[in-house]
Amino acid sequence: MFRFDGSCTCPPSFWFARAGGFFSERVEQLSSIAHSARKVSLSEKGSNWGQLLYIPTNNLIRNTMPQRQGLTLIELIIVLMILVALGSLVIPAFMGNRDYAEETTTRANLIAIRDALMLYHEDVKHVRLPGPPATVAGEADRFQIAWLFNNPTLTVNVPPLQPNTPTFDPNTRQGWNGPYVVMKTGVYAVNDDRNLTDLYGDDDDPALLDSMTGTPIVIQWANAADWLTQWANNVTSLPPRDIRIVSAGRNGVINIPPEIHTEDLTDGHVQDDIYVAIQLR
Repeated sequence: MFRFDGSCTCPPSFWFARAGGFFSERVEQLSSIAHSARKVSLSEKGSNWGQLLYIPTNNLIRNTMPQRQGLTLIELIIVLMILVALGSLVIPAFMGNRDYAEETTTRANLIAIRDALMLYHEDVKHVRLPGPPATVAGEADRFQIAWLFNNPTLTVNVPPLQPNTPTFDPNTRQGWNGPYVVMKTGVYAVNDDRNLTDLYGDDDDPALLDSMTGTPIVIQWANAADWLTQWANNVTSLPPRDIRIVSAGRNGVINIPPEIHTEDLTDGHVQDDIYVAIQLR
């Protein structure tokens, strides 16, 4: 018992009893935590071993574990490396498909221009083109992209007429009856550095651009010099005209020399140019 002066007269047995009760309560708490664990057996049939894994489910124990808040720096670097690796595989394939599509479209456009040129030639092949001022175009300029849109047989001194005014005669079935192409996709600009000379047209002429670099497609008359010489000498049996519709390819430069006959072209002449050839009589 406690006295007023602060001393205690309790016997030692009292303190032993109090200590025993305290430790008994702590042991019961620990025992309760242990029994709240879920016991999982990992022993398998046919195995000669077995063990018990205790997975605690007590909230007090689970809440003491550290919580993940995001990716570590190493994990982030690994993810970025995976994305870069995937991009290095996908992007070249995509670019290759786009290049192939552009080249295929350009070839299709060259064939369409060839067909339009055949119709144009059929209408005007017997119409003479002495050149200005009698006609807008001369014989040497007969095959240009511009004449698929504009009439080369018009006289220079007739301003009221539109450039695409037809002069087709239904009785003779001769005369320009265009336009043979519905819509231009650009205008021609002379550029000697890219071999886009005035042989193929004049500045601001209507043009058709390729699908790769937007370079104007041109028409080459390979045997023009020989053919015009024989024509001027009134040779009755003229050779067919050696015509090429040419795209400059990916470098944007016309590499094929216009005076080389199609049958004599080599890979060194063509390089990356794309062309379609036709013979017109």
